[in-house]
Amino acid sequence: MKTLIPFLFLGLTTPVFANPPRPPVAAPSDAPDAAQLQRAEDYQDELLARIEQHDPRIHRELVALRDADYDAFLRRLLMVFKQIRTQKQQVEAKFRPQIEDIRRRAQQDMTAAERKALKADALAVSEALFDARQADRRARITELRDALERLEGEVEERDKERKDLVKAFADQLLLEKVDL
Repeated sequence: MKTLIPFLFLGLTTPVFANPPRPPVAAPSDAPDAAQLQRAEDYQDELLARIEQHDPRIHRELVALRDADYDAFLRRLLMVFKQIRTQKQQVEAKFRPQIEDIRRRAQQDMTAAERKALKADALAVSEALFDARQADRRARITELRDALERLEGEVEERDKERKDLVKAFADQLLLEKVDL
């Protein structure tokens, strides 16, 4: 036992002196963990479809990134989806205290006049939430119209440059392997 203790002591202390511990590197709070990345991979088609509805330009960027760097694509996919979800939550978060107050008050005993006032409060909050959601949808429509105008401009430009683009592609096709 006496001979074992020095060996244990040397065995335990040697790695500490040979490789001093490095301070832990704090990961950014937004960095996805392995489970989140796996879920993003499992549901990428659904996430991409929702992102395409929200912003077709970002959808195209994500699809191109998926082909170039799959890991970066998954991280970016999660980030974009979280941003979209956060925007929706921010609209609803403004009304959450009022909604919770109305629900709490609805559970209490009250007179007919109090019930009528509560109904009026519920209608007012419902109208305000509806209007906020509609404003958010209108903003998305404007974004989509802008994106459509940009895309139409790109198509018109490519139509004007058709001959040059087709010739350049044919030349490339003859010289090297082309990814269709």
